[in-house]
Amino acid sequence: MLPEQSDCIELPHSFFHDPYAFYRELATRGKVHPIALDTGMRAWLVTEYNLAKELLRNPTICKDARTTAGVTARSGAGRSGATTVSRGITAHMLNSDPPRHTRLRHAVTYAFTPQRIENLRPRIERIADDLLDDLEARRGRVTDLIEGYAAPLPITVICELLGVPVADRRMFRQWTNTVIDVVVGDPDEVKQASLDLERYLAELVDQRRQEPRDDLISAMITDVDEADPLSDQELVSMSFLMLVAGHETTVNLIANTVLAVLNGDADQHTALTATHDLIEETLRHNGPVNIATLRYATEPLTIQQHTIAPGELVLIALSAADRDDHRFPDARVFDINRDTQGHLAFGGGIHHCLGANLARMEAVIAVRKLFTRFPDISLPEPVDRWKPSILIRGLCELPVQI
Repeated sequence: MLPEQSDCIELPHSFFHDPYAFYRELATRGKVHPIALDTGMRAWLVTEYNLAKELLRNPTICKDARTTAGVTARSGAGRSGATTVSRGITAHMLNSDPPRHTRLRHAVTYAFTPQRIENLRPRIERIADDLLDDLEARRGRVTDLIEGYAAPLPITVICELLGVPVADRRMFRQWTNTVIDVVVGDPDEVKQASLDLERYLAELVDQRRQEPRDDLISAMITDVDEADPLSDQELVSMSFLMLVAGHETTVNLIANTVLAVLNGDADQHTALTATHDLIEETLRHNGPVNIATLRYATEPLTIQQHTIAPGELVLIALSAADRDDHRFPDARVFDINRDTQGHLAFGGGIHHCLGANLARMEAVIAVRKLFTRFPDISLPEPVDRWKPSILIRGLCELPVQI
């Protein structure tokens, strides 16, 4: 059972800047730890690789949003972002368990087959080239690479795939930045952003019902089992998930990889000639997702001296697991020559990221083209402003000299 909040481990103020130091200290205590967040939420934090991998696949560790809201409230969270996000955008597959999860995932799997992803390559390359052309005008000046390149590339790709007007991408970026971290987000801001997103996507779904197009939203409406079509809420929620998951991790993967190169963890020659290995090591060493989205236990689970009781929240620290020295020797060292197979950056089990290979391809193209076009790109000063998020490992900005 979870101890009282006063007996739980609190996240240090330095956690957002460097969660890895906190994880290293926890590793000396065991595999799972009772933690308390500033919102009052209490949960079990899993940091060891083998346990994290096991729980990602354990069917008794569930995600059903219809239950999670009540579980979150009972965890002591009070009025937090996790308890105020609009339910109109939560009925997607990431917040579902089988058989509902299976049905929802089937509705979009076709869009992420290897061949369909490969067919996107020429378009992704053109988008990257166009964005780099825009950056050419800023040569000799400091510019935010996230705002000018790492963010608009994947946002454009997913907007075109879904059928969302690309002109609205800045608005979506603002909304999703607010909604993405429902655990520690400002409740009023999370609520308003989620309602705005829900309203916008509901209107878009209605438009596609009236006038279907060659896009993913139209396909979710028309290419499903006629006996069991997706409900309006499911269509809005799945559109939300595709939009957010389709760009947020990729933005951070691109930026974190570029930062690794500019910090000297890998040389720029590597960014041109061994980009795939560079991307995989970034995923393992400083991946775009820190802690996986909320789960809760449905059956008692004993781990070492702890018992996780039914209804208690479980947070799986993917970043901690991927820096477990027992799984990846000298895990603190960035080494593109290591075997990264088995890293958990994209999760695991039935909730393994459906768009993982699309994110990989976008990142490879983005990083290779960036360093080809701007071989002298550099950091004018150290970069250390990270998003105050327990879920996302991403920079607030990445100022570079081009």
